[in-house]
Amino acid sequence: QALAHPQGKRAPVFFLHGSPAMYGYLAQALGPDRPLAFRFSHFVKGPLHLSYTIEGFADEALAALRQLRPTGPYNLAGYSLGATIAVEMAARLTAQGETVEHLFLLDPAYQTPPPASAPEPLARRVRRAFGAVLSGARAAAIRQTVRAEAGTDRKWLAYVPRAYKLILSRYRPPVWDGDATIVLSRDGAARPGMDWLEHALPNRTVETMSTGHLALQHDRQALAEWT
Repeated sequence: QALAHPQGKRAPVFFLHGSPAMYGYLAQALGPDRPLAFRFSHFVKGPLHLSYTIEGFADEALAALRQLRPTGPYNLAGYSLGATIAVEMAARLTAQGETVEHLFLLDPAYQTPPPASAPEPLARRVRRAFGAVLSGARAAAIRQTVRAEAGTDRKWLAYVPRAYKLILSRYRPPVWDGDATIVLSRDGAARPGMDWLEHALPNRTVETMSTGHLALQHDRQALAEWT
């Protein structure tokens, strides 16, 4: 975790997932009066076990957030998988009586099941049920694929997205009715299976960028526009 501008007086931004370059650009764009706490994705550092859960990620992030600032108001943001974790955090903080001023989701990259209260087509329910039954086999297949990769970096880069998808298959997000901004890359705008955002975030606005998903980690101009 990295922290920029800890003496800033404005409500902090707590950002989940992304690269060191993204952290540096965001810290510069937000300015010295806005604290920025940044938790890097597992592509940058581990560990990441297949038994982990989105709820567990949120537990760890909330503990770090409370250490940074025990009470709100807060601003939460997340990139890629971090967007899903940020939704879980916002719902929990609101339930605890805290104020979440805004939720920023930068190109949610992974399909997430809809909230439990949302209608779910039969085909999706069947897929999710079989996914739960076969999660052990899927985990074993992930391990086998990683063992087949050559080199430590390639192993880790192959492992992380597969692990994320398996972890997400066991999760149902909450509904959070605060103000949320979703910024989609050109990849995200064309990505199927993102209807969970409609159900989980009823008070959302959606913007799009011409930048690709991975380029957002190092595109200074795109990040400056977003902030």
